Amino acid sequence: RKGYVGKRPRTWLALTFDGRRRLAAHLMALQSIADQARAQAQD
Repeated sequence: RKGYVGKRPRTWLALTFDGRRRLAAHLMALQSIADQARAQAQD
């Protein structure tokens, strides 16, 4: 859905079940990368 909030354009969207699952997996992968970088920085 597209519209405006004040004078700014805004787009709303809805994720499918599969999209939510894939987003969660992607976020877990990013968290793993961040955790590894943090662990290496402490060495």
